[in-house]
Formats: sequence, structure tokens, C-alpha cells
Amino acid sequence: DGGGGPDVDMLERARRLADLEGFGRVELTTAADAMDRIRAEGEAAGLPVWSGELYLEKHRGTYTTHGEVKRANRELEGALRDAELWSSAAARLTGATVPVEELDQAWKTLLLHQFHDIIPGSSIHWVYDDTAADHASVRAITGRIRGEALAALASGVDVGGADRPVLVANSLAWPRDEVVEIDGSLRRVTVPACGWSVVDLAESPADDHPPLTFGAGWADNGILRVEWDGDGLLRSVHHHPTGREAVAPGAAANLLQLMEDRPAEWDAWDIDRTAFDTAVDLTEADSVELIESTVSRVGLRVVRSFGASRIEQLVRLTRGSGRLEIRCRVDWHEDHKLLKAAFPLDVRSPVARHEIQFGHVERPTHANTSWDAARFETCAHTWVDLSDGDFGVAVLNDSKYGHDVSGNVIRLSLLRAPTWPDPVADRGHHRFAYALYPHAGLPTTGGVIAEAHAFNTPLQVVAVEGSGGVLPAEHSVLAPDDPGVVVTAVKQADDGDGTIVRLHEAFGSPRRLGLRIPGASTAERVDLLEHSTDGEPVTVREGVLDLALRPFELCTLRVRS
Repeated sequence: DGGGGPDVDMLERARRLADLEGFGRVELTTAADAMDRIRAEGEAAGLPVWSGELYLEKHRGTYTTHGEVKRANRELEGALRDAELWSSAAARLTGATVPVEELDQAWKTLLLHQFHDIIPGSSIHWVYDDTAADHASVRAITGRIRGEALAALASGVDVGGADRPVLVANSLAWPRDEVVEIDGSLRRVTVPACGWSVVDLAESPADDHPPLTFGAGWADNGILRVEWDGDGLLRSVHHHPTGREAVAPGAAANLLQLMEDRPAEWDAWDIDRTAFDTAVDLTEADSVELIESTVSRVGLRVVRSFGASRIEQLVRLTRGSGRLEIRCRVDWHEDHKLLKAAFPLDVRSPVARHEIQFGHVERPTHANTSWDAARFETCAHTWVDLSDGDFGVAVLNDSKYGHDVSGNVIRLSLLRAPTWPDPVADRGHHRFAYALYPHAGLPTTGGVIAEAHAFNTPLQVVAVEGSGGVLPAEHSVLAPDDPGVVVTAVKQADDGDGTIVRLHEAFGSPRRLGLRIPGASTAERVDLLEHSTDGEPVTVREGVLDLALRPFELCTLRVRS
């Protein structure tokens, strides 16, 4: 497992303790068998059950240290998912070959670097030289596989009479209506779920959304009206659909805060609560400049210097978009500092919702008990949200994991600067992005999950060569009919028998859905190792799978044509 398995002495000790008078009997078995016995004995004995999160009151800094390895890991997990999806689709629709061995090796390389001291940022410096090289290798492999698969699909589509056709591909399970940059210009495109659309660049783009308007210190796209002050701090983000204000009265959002970060022990691993008491607001800007101002997009560049470091932020509002993006470039050269971005919100809620793997959890926004107080830095994936029922605001991110939420303030941990075991951890250049997303209702009904995944998964644009294909100009490889489902994998089965589709229920409530997979004739549930579970068969009618899911259920299917 990379951390040292049992050695010869341990195995011999276990053999002798199997039946030694005066000692408890030791038995070597599998983890699965051990858990089965523990479960059975626990139920028989009526052992207590813990419901909810088991929060580790330690090592909170590992959500943030060595941000580059975390950013690359998220990027490459997504790239591998896309490479599997598009190579599987190309094999089924064009006869292309899925590069199974290359994908297998790329996954194993990426997973190796999820080892418990690499991805947390708690390894020595030389480890990260190796990690960067291996990540670059995986990036090259996945980029080529994804590119070749999309090119095969693009060459097979029927473009009709398009003069300058391009294929725009969406790997997410929701249809998308977005502005993308193609050949240096912005263009609105609509793309179906897990599929593609052909766009003719020779035609004038249509956009039903109102054009952006802007002036000194403000911009408005009809969904959000954003106002900033002379130092580039966000003073107002008004959400037109609900009439609600996102920023707390008199407060400034996207407020950078610098803290003294000297944990009592375990430098790269820990953040102590006392660090928060040292926060210094970085309000003064070197420059604030509107560098993009069109009816399609407004971009405000804000530059701040502090200590030996410099951060350049591009605050960007796009036509028809409900999110306000902050794209950052940082030259970071601090020691024992923690950098956070604070968002004081005009929302009151006793809990904040945090995305985790295959779902989300609620955590208190108060410190009523010692357990609440200990949960001062928490881990989340692509979003954290405060909602009061009718209105909410989410902070999205493309590569960050450390957060703290207190009262009405969400703070995102951006960078740390420990000196042990790596004396130069995180020093140097960084690129990352986060966004503010006001919405109606709760994060489930308010579209937070889809928006966060879209923020992390750009649409892919591929040139179309020739015009003699037979594939439709618009097509979904698969499409659920319910927004509460996230598709996390579409791949050729490991044994070559059919296609594996993995999805999960994301809203936290039971649901029944139809999953449309053109050409599907049969389907069965399998486990994560793609073994049959001998469970209830999945009904397939005219290419639509009928599925019933429990709250947050992870479901893996083998689909055959």
C-alpha cells in the first residue's frame, strides 16, 4: 500500500499467536470477512451506532498544503473521466479502439500519488519533483486519448451545410448553455448532457440573454449586479431573480486575509485555531483596472502586494451566467502564513452544506459545543453553501479543499507556507479559481451542484474535418432525466463485456429516474469491481433504464447493447 505491508516477522508473530495460552487468539483474514463478522457481532450485542461525520480533530492543514498537487489531482481525475467517456463513445459509434492499457496505467500512476503523505502535502520536497513529472505524464496521456477520441467523433458527424463546423463536447450529465471562447472570440453554445453539438462558426451567434451593461464600479448581466470599491473589494452582489443581496450589509466580499500559521506541532499537517485570531485584512490594492468590457464579458483586474508576495485577481462576469468568477495568479513567498478569501454573506443559517465525495454533509455554523468549536477548519470538494430556504450563496472552487464557516462568513483557504518537512512548500507561482454563486432555494434545487461541476469541467471544442459523417450533429451518449443524479464514470468494462456507468444520487433524497442510453438493450447492477451483485434486474425499455436510488446511493451498472 506504499506505507509498508506486513513483513516476515509480523506474519510469524501472527502464526504463533494463533493459539498461544494466555494470549488472545489472532486470525489472519480479509478486511471484508472481518467487517462481516464485526457487523454480525455488533448487531447481536446491540453495540451503539454513530450517525454522521467522524471529524478528525487534527491535521487540518492537509486540506491546503502543497496546493499544486491537489490542483493537478482534481484536474487529472476529470481528464481521465473524460478520456474514458469519449474513448468509450468513439469505440461504440465509430469503431475506434479504447486504449485500455494506457488508461489503466494512467489511473494507477495518479492513484499512487494519492498516497497518504503525497496528496496531503506532508512529504519531503523531492517527492513533489517526482509527482510533478508523473502528473505531467498522465496529463499528456489523457490529453492525447481524449483528443483522439473527440477527433474520431468529430470526423464522423454530419455537419449538414455548415461552412466552419466545430464540435463542442460536454462530459457532464446535464445540458449546458454557456459562453465559450473559440478562436479568440466569445460565443454562446448549447450542448446536451454527456454529448456534443456541432456549431457553425460562419453563422452569427444567437444569444437570448440580455447583454452586459457596466459603468464605473459596477457591472450587470441581468442575473447579477456586481459593485466594487476603489480597492477592488466586492461591496454588492445583487441577485435579480430573487431580489436578494449576497454580501452582508457594510461588509466586503472576496476579502483576502493573511494569518500567522505556526502550529504547535506537525507543521505541514496542522492548523491551530489561534491562527484565525491573527488575521490581517489585505484591503489595499496596487491597481484596479477594467481590462475587459464587452456585452459578453466584463473583467476587473485587481493586483495586491503583501510581504514578499503578489496576487493578481481577475474578477469576471459573463453574459447569461449566474456565477461571479475570481481567477487568481499568485507569486507566493511567505513563511508560516495562511492566506484565506472571506465572503461575509447576507444569509443566516445554522448549518452550512459542504460537498464531499458522492454527496454533501451539513455542518454547524456556530460553536455551541466543544465539538462544534473543534470543527473550525473543514474539508469540502467543489462547493460550500449557506442557504436560508428561499435564497442561498455558494462558494465554488476549482482546486481548494480547506474551508471555515462561522456565522454568515464562508472562508476559503488558498495557500499555506510550512517549513517542515518541505522547507519551500508552496513557494512560487500558483493558478487557481473560485466563484460566488447566489441562487434561489437550497443548493439542491438552486443548481449549485451542476454549476460547481461545470466550473470544474470546461466544454471541449474540436475542429471538424470533412463533412461526410453519419453521426447526428447533436447527440447524448447518455442522459438522466433527473438533475439530482451525477454521472461519475462511463467506461469500457474491464473485461470488455459492455459499458460501465457509475452514478450517484446527489440531493440526499430517494428518487426514481430514467437513464437514456441510446442502443442499450440490457443492464445489471454491479459492484465497484464490476462483479455482478445478483440484485434486482434493471428494466430497459427503448434504451431507457428505470432506476430507483436511495439518498446518496452510489450505483454502478453494466450496460450491454
